[in-house]
Amino acid sequence: MLALHSLNHHDNWLQLKLKYFMQSNFEVWLSSDRFSGDALSLFGQFDLNHHDNWLQLKLKYFMQSNFEVWLSSDRFSGDAVSLFGQFDERDRFSLGFELGF
Repeated sequence: MLALHSLNHHDNWLQLKLKYFMQSNFEVWLSSDRFSGDALSLFGQFDLNHHDNWLQLKLKYFMQSNFEVWLSSDRFSGDAVSLFGQFDERDRFSLGFELGF
């Protein structure tokens, strides 16, 4: 596995993470918490052998330090016999919250 764990830009508000696995898989994370109280992240996992992928876009809003709400979208693509391609017709949107004690 080859990994570039993070690349930070201007006070940590932009972070990039890359991981490459020997099985021709790689992951990409891009996240930003530039604005006070919210964060945006993009995650992708790609398989170069099977030509399939999973992309996730997530927006978080921190209402308080222990309470956040989020909205996310997942998109899958590829051949029906591949890991992510089997979910090709099952893209989704999610809405959720997290409360810490």
